[in-house]
Amino acid sequence: QNPLEQSGTYPLPEAQLDRFLLQVNLGYPTADEELLILQRDRAQHYGEDKSVLSSPLHPDTVLKARREVAEIHVETMLERYIVTLVGATRELEKWQPEWKDYLMAGASPRASIALLRASSAMAYIRGRDHVTPDDIIDIAPDVLRHRIIPGYAARAAEVDRDTIIQTLIENVPVP
Repeated sequence: QNPLEQSGTYPLPEAQLDRFLLQVNLGYPTADEELLILQRDRAQHYGEDKSVLSSPLHPDTVLKARREVAEIHVETMLERYIVTLVGATRELEKWQPEWKDYLMAGASPRASIALLRASSAMAYIRGRDHVTPDDIIDIAPDVLRHRIIPGYAARAAEVDRDTIIQTLIENVPVP
């Protein structure tokens, strides 16, 4: 989704948004990152960039990584934590009573599946064979951001999705 140029595009229905694993907010690159982008683009434009040619990713490598992520161990208590955290989006008033009407819709059970998978991938990227609470906490905003629908009360109070998610992360007890 492009937040700036929406002419000719239509917002996706919630049921379709729920099928995306993550919604990552990228922001702008730092000056050093932008300089690197500029240099790589110039090198690629003039055929000097060998990094693209020298590092192809073979499909078998991706399939192997997917299998390894699926084998990452997740303790039952962390599965319960995921279910509680996702469920908290459906009963926000239990965790933040003054926010009773802040969400029109919380995250569906599909969010629990996505959070488990993304947490496992995070553990894999970090070189571990098991999920930790930090894996869940670190990836939860990207998994939940597009799955909750703030209501008028939240918008009027200028409470955004990330604030709601961060508040739940801070309030739901971590095992």
